[in-house]
Amino acid sequence: MPNTKQIFDKYKSPKGQELRYKLDFPTIDSDETPPVILLAHGFGGSLKSAYIQETAKLACDAGFVALSFDATPVGKGNIGITHDLTPSYMVKSIHSVLQEVDGKYSDRLDLGRLSLNGMSFGALGVTMYAAHHNGIAENKRLIKDPYPIQSVVLQSVVPEPMKPFEKYLNWPREQLWKRFRFTKQEIGGDKCAISYNLYKECKALDLYGDYAQHVTAPVFIQQGADDTLCDGDQFERLINSFSHQSPRVAHKIYIHTGHAFEDTRIANKWRQRDPEDIQIWIRNKGNIVDPSSKEHLIACYISENTEQMTFLPQAVQMGIGFIKDPMGFVLS
Repeated sequence: MPNTKQIFDKYKSPKGQELRYKLDFPTIDSDETPPVILLAHGFGGSLKSAYIQETAKLACDAGFVALSFDATPVGKGNIGITHDLTPSYMVKSIHSVLQEVDGKYSDRLDLGRLSLNGMSFGALGVTMYAAHHNGIAENKRLIKDPYPIQSVVLQSVVPEPMKPFEKYLNWPREQLWKRFRFTKQEIGGDKCAISYNLYKECKALDLYGDYAQHVTAPVFIQQGADDTLCDGDQFERLINSFSHQSPRVAHKIYIHTGHAFEDTRIANKWRQRDPEDIQIWIRNKGNIVDPSSKEHLIACYISENTEQMTFLPQAVQMGIGFIKDPMGFVLS
């Protein structure tokens, strides 16, 4: 097999679709088979998302194989088509891509030294996957024979996953974000918001009791102080839940930071701009969208603009430092 530093391949999703995954190999030479970090993207993300690519690069520099993947099919602008995406689907997708990589590339990487990194919705899936090693209720078990996990890093985790979607429950159908690709199933009469399966799962999910308290790997959580999708009480409850069985639970809070490493100082300035002005900027960047709201445009701007993610490399390095030495790594 050629000694390439990057491999693009495909795996079969839980629905039998052929989806992309990518292996980025270490940039440093070693006689040892390198450990693996799986990178799980957020809702509407893909392996091409800026934060995934940045994390993969820094993981490779630190001697890891970075495994990134598309949990769903991808549309224009590498935005994930999310009508199939639910928490359980993300867990099954993680397992499917790990099995595929294990079957094809086990001679080039060490899945016995596997760590998980998840952003936002990906952090939800990573938490649920890691919990499968220890005592979760049988009716909450989604996969068989999970791979052993050495450590877990969560970024912008949403402990109560119904929260990001609550406001859409009362939106008229014509105002919904195009990027979500909502199904025709409705939740409340003439008001349609999110797919019924996503609504049903998120509403019933108890991340704290059903999954977080069963994670036995060390856990490091990175959260923005201005993240409106996780308030202080939820964050404290999540920390306490992980502390039930995890040997170490550490966290880092970043000021002026919202959800998904959004720099709130820059984002707030953009939210005051005219939607047409923002649309022109996005079109010039090659990401043409059909705007349904100013907020949609802002979301696209934030997800595609890497310039405002100035502290992301530092945050990722800190997460990788934790993965390399989860019991001894000291937060600065």
